[in-house]
Amino acid sequence: MSGLRKIKNGFVEIVKEHPVSVISVLIATILYSFICDGGSDDATRIVRCLAIFFLIFALGAIPCEAFRVYKIKSGENHIFKNKRYLAISAAVMVFSTILGVLTALFFTYGHNTIAEKIGVSEFTVDLWEEYDYRIVACFAVAVICVSLYLFLKKSGCTFEEYTAKAFCGLMKAEIVFCVVLIGLMMIIGAFSALIFEVDFSVYERVWILLLGFVQYPCMLMGISKTEDEISKFGKVMLSYVLTGLLAIAFVIIYAYIIKVIVKWMFPMYMVFGILTSLFGFGVFIWTMAQGICEESMRKIFKFMPLLFIPCIIMEIVSLGRQIYIYGLTLARYAGIAAIVFEIAYFVLYIYNMKKEKNAMPVVFCIVIAVSYVALLAPGINAYSAVIASHKGNVMKYLANNKENISTHAVSESYRTIAYSCGAAGKNYIHKKLSDEQNNAMIELAGTEYHPAGGTTYIYANRNDDNCFDISGGYEKLYIVDIAYSGSEDGDSGRYEYDVTCGEEKVGVVNLEDLIKKLVNLEKAGAGSEKLNSVIEEPVALNDGGKLIISYISIDCNEEDGRVKRVDSNGYVLK
Repeated sequence: MSGLRKIKNGFVEIVKEHPVSVISVLIATILYSFICDGGSDDATRIVRCLAIFFLIFALGAIPCEAFRVYKIKSGENHIFKNKRYLAISAAVMVFSTILGVLTALFFTYGHNTIAEKIGVSEFTVDLWEEYDYRIVACFAVAVICVSLYLFLKKSGCTFEEYTAKAFCGLMKAEIVFCVVLIGLMMIIGAFSALIFEVDFSVYERVWILLLGFVQYPCMLMGISKTEDEISKFGKVMLSYVLTGLLAIAFVIIYAYIIKVIVKWMFPMYMVFGILTSLFGFGVFIWTMAQGICEESMRKIFKFMPLLFIPCIIMEIVSLGRQIYIYGLTLARYAGIAAIVFEIAYFVLYIYNMKKEKNAMPVVFCIVIAVSYVALLAPGINAYSAVIASHKGNVMKYLANNKENISTHAVSESYRTIAYSCGAAGKNYIHKKLSDEQNNAMIELAGTEYHPAGGTTYIYANRNDDNCFDISGGYEKLYIVDIAYSGSEDGDSGRYEYDVTCGEEKVGVVNLEDLIKKLVNLEKAGAGSEKLNSVIEEPVALNDGGKLIISYISIDCNEEDGRVKRVDSNGYVLK
């Protein structure tokens, strides 16, 4: 009962400290619970509009309330007489109100209907809608970072200690939410089974209501109420268990780095995703561990982040190779943004470690800056950069320089601009290409991506102790790679790939028979030995010579077997 009383008192206190945001989220969830079944009638659209508006309005209220609570705890009891606070809060709330109205209208009615109503070009309204969503994303990032910084200042803890306590608070909030959710679902299930059968939408409505009535207030409580000490169990998990798992991950990564250096090969494309995920988890683990561990362990944990610095080089090589071969995409731009953030983080971390100052909260500013550059900065945001990377191929092709560029590269560039860059890409095509040119590109590249089915991942590698037969009068041996990323709607040459040695193209190989054999074996449930045996025989190059495959990784569509990606390395004899 004392535990329940403590939760109830904390809940009441959170509502008093954050009344505008809590009530706004409650209204939004209540409204959305009425329309979760969907619908396109006028009443449903109005309710959806109001729900979205109150959600964004709540975003603007959070930092204003967090600043007020921080100032009151600092001794400034007459905060509402502070004209500067009132002016800034009013500006933030007015901005969130305008943003909420625009986002609600765009999301509910769409750019087509709005363009028709106000008599403006559909392309223009589509661009307005996209920029509105980008601004909302940046606004949300800024609001969350500012609020967390204010909660950190209010707590009086160090950055590391606050991170650990806020994480444990969030976990407690999720436990409370899950317990209430499971309990109510069981009660509704029993009622439905024994008394009166209820529709599945009832479960969905209850879940949505609990998001507003339980989860959001509990989350606020978890990140703002950090006065309690972390339990022994929490300290053991954060100081020893999670850091131990992270150390094992570092051992594996460093073993792979040594393998790459010894074999002098390019890292595989999936290395970037693995290392970025490692950083994403690691930055929280080593930060929390430093905040709660004993003094003797803190020195070890302070140096643990530095182990990741060589991994940034691997990330740059892996991602840079993909960009060099296939060009820039939104996903690869996000990868660049992640690397920039990592570099900025470690510069700040090393400065903080040497100067022994509590400078780590500056990381919130870095997050805001990276999100702004990636989404809004003119000329260098993700969409502008991707369009600039691919427009040259399209323009060269349209200028009749067809002999200098492959049709596959042109079609990929056009698809990336027209279908992956949102309204910005569509507007570029609309402004720069005539209708005749656009129709010609559509005929070449297709109308749009048509993803279907899941993905089958196939791997095969040659045993290291195998020897190679190099008889046959060959004069040269090349250490080669194959890196192919095809679109899901396929193309006529999807089984023919360039074989490269560094930046030099050694030849072209057709792997249709080999890939189909691997796919059939994978579908039949064959083990690794059978898969590995497929690549034991050399494959002839189209223009002479033979390819000895050491390793091959294939991603293909589960339904029709279309090849999405091929990554391979080995040797070519000529």
